[in-house]
Amino acid sequence: MAEALASRVVSLVLLLSACTGAPSDSVPDRTHPSTTTDTSISAGETGDTGVTTDPSGCVGAIPTFDAFPIAIAAPYRNYDVAHAFDDDGLWLAWNSEAPNFFGYTEPIIMAGRMGCDLAWTLAPTQVAGNPSESHLSPTVAVDAGAALIAWEVYHNRDGGGVIDVFAGIVDRAGGVVFAPDRMPITVGGELTVLESRMPTAVAHPDGGFYVAGAWEEADIWNAFLLQLDASGAPVGDAWTVLPGARSQNYPDVATTDPLTVAWHDIMNLPQQVVFATIDGATVTDERTEGNDFDIAAAPEGAWRAWSVLLTIRVQAPDGSITNLGTPGLFEDEPSIGVGDERVAVVWLRHDGGFGEQTIELASFDRSGNLLGEQRLQAGDGGLGGAVEVTHVGQDVFFVAWEEGTDFSSSSLYGQFVDLK
Repeated sequence: MAEALASRVVSLVLLLSACTGAPSDSVPDRTHPSTTTDTSISAGETGDTGVTTDPSGCVGAIPTFDAFPIAIAAPYRNYDVAHAFDDDGLWLAWNSEAPNFFGYTEPIIMAGRMGCDLAWTLAPTQVAGNPSESHLSPTVAVDAGAALIAWEVYHNRDGGGVIDVFAGIVDRAGGVVFAPDRMPITVGGELTVLESRMPTAVAHPDGGFYVAGAWEEADIWNAFLLQLDASGAPVGDAWTVLPGARSQNYPDVATTDPLTVAWHDIMNLPQQVVFATIDGATVTDERTEGNDFDIAAAPEGAWRAWSVLLTIRVQAPDGSITNLGTPGLFEDEPSIGVGDERVAVVWLRHDGGFGEQTIELASFDRSGNLLGEQRLQAGDGGLGGAVEVTHVGQDVFFVAWEEGTDFSSSSLYGQFVDLK
């Protein structure tokens, strides 16, 4: 089976290259705002709404609204699937491990593009990975038909083991726009030598991408934001969103106006989710008890969802909050998709052990009114993982998850859902 995996590594195989940026000899001041980057959104911009204006390329091509396989285990481990829509197809990226003498290989990053008719237009291919490094937590965003794929790498750099964010950009034909390399996180024009991890990528309203992540500053992980153009080159310096002596993990960004960045603060008890609004040089943060979270952009503002006290809380842009959950069960891993008239929130429900696990979906109108709930999938253990939803036109959404019956293998599945 190892040969089967290798056979998929065709023209899209991207080799990790040595970083050529000159590292800084000192730790620069990276507090907000950056002295070289204008982070504000111009007057009149609405940001990326997540709404497709011409959905016919996907909605009319969907052959089934039943669950379908994306990557079958047999005997691989496939997990942490991320996806983004580009008007008539889906880019997907995920982790994969192959069996070997010691158990499984170090995780690699796989990616491909699937049309809405479920046919691969770019076959699943290894983007990055090698036997001595762990490549984890992929994220994907689409701009002008090309996909930026970013992830974190545990590897050796400068004589020690470190964590760095890597990224690559691939076009729809499989051409390499930006070969996978260490993310060009520059400060004062130089590549920072500090560690970075936990990336999330979204399309920038004016083209290119935003990448949010966490970087190490004075033994503290702070959330940073970086803008890249369509070629992968940085637009100015990266900068710390909100400096502070706390651990800022798994940051996310929504291209609202003003911009919204959120992260998980694990150093407080109870743990908190922080939502930061960036208006020019002013950062306003709101803190609430919680763990897993997601944010999504709409013209009216940011939709928020987070898990707290066995509940999923969903907050509409007008501030109204809806609690979702079943007494006595855990509700985790919320994800939000914003459609033309509907908003989809999906999450994982379980009993905290190895009993039944389900994937739930709640539908809202754009005013924040709960319209209904439905169960997408159910299984006894091994269901869920990184459950994620993406809008694909009109009020149709794509949901993906991982599924496995034991600890030795796992598969990826997807499903389209029409909320009208």
